[in-house]
Parts: sequence; structure tokens; C-alpha cells
Amino acid sequence: SDLTDATGMYRLPADSIWFQIGNGAWPRGSATTNPLYFGTGPTDGYLSLDIHFMLELDGNEHAGSFITNAVVSGMRQP
Repeated sequence: SDLTDATGMYRLPADSIWFQIGNGAWPRGSATTNPLYFGTGPTDGYLSLDIHFMLELDGNEHAGSFITNAVVSGMRQP
């Protein structure tokens, strides 16, 4: 969802967030769920992933601190 500042009054659109898993592409965030599929085949019981986030600002944003929450979950596909 959109990023909200600490007062809850100002927002940055969700598509100003970019994210990357491993060394993959940098897709934009969105206000809806972004399913990503990573890895194939068996693992040794776990799969370690590096997840990076980047915030794109254009200079027209309200000054201050913004809060975001990223929920990351994993699922085994049959």
C-alpha cells in the first residue's frame, strides 16, 4: 500500500518503492500483492534470499519521516 508519514497526513504512492530479490530485476511495488517466484528444485531444508528495497523520490514529497511495512512470506509450490 501507499507509504504514510508519521502523522498519517501525507502519502507516497506504493509504486515509488522498488524491490529486488537476489540479483534479479527491480520491479515496482504496487498497492496489491506482488507474487514473486524464486528458485527451483530441492533445497537443503531452507533457501536464503537477499531482499533489497529502494525508494524513488522526485523532490515533490512532503519533508519528514515515512513508515512502511513489508510482509514477506514463503510458500512451497507442489
